[in-house]
Amino acid sequence: MTGGAPGTVTYDWMEGGFFLLQDVDLVQDGQPIKGMEIIGRDMPFGADKPGEDIKSRYFDSQGNTLDYV
Repeated sequence: MTGGAPGTVTYDWMEGGFFLLQDVDLVQDGQPIKGMEIIGRDMPFGADKPGEDIKSRYFDSQGNTLDYV
């Protein structure tokens, strides 16, 4: 990535193909930021199929967590 937060962002499918993993290694406003995001559909234990909404949870090296739908 370039611009205001240069660095790298990579994506890879988790084994099984149900979740997409995002790894972040950036410098933003002079601060190094490392983070990860897990992206996929909720499927409660015992359910026969995943839900409709795609959800994700982001975690970074600053202790921040963000939830997206």
